[in-house]
Amino acid sequence: MADGSEESVTWSELSAVVVRVIPEGPWNEDVFLMLAAADGTGTAVPSGDPAADALIERLQTLPGFDHDKFVEAMTTDADEAYVVWKANGS
Repeated sequence: MADGSEESVTWSELSAVVVRVIPEGPWNEDVFLMLAAADGTGTAVPSGDPAADALIERLQTLPGFDHDKFVEAMTTDADEAYVVWKANGS
């Protein structure tokens, strides 16, 4: 984080993945990968982050990952949050 603090979610704690689209583009970051833990904590990774491509590849291997919804989220400019995965398929 800009203030030096850190946010993280371990794979075992991951409970949901949300793609949050904010219509700020094309010059400002407008797509964020929101990783939520069961305890309500989480982190947001901008899609333009150098680590985002590898993260996306790993997220797409999660059982039940909604690839169609992910593509929709990544190709829209709607101000919306897209839940692309939830733990236990819930």
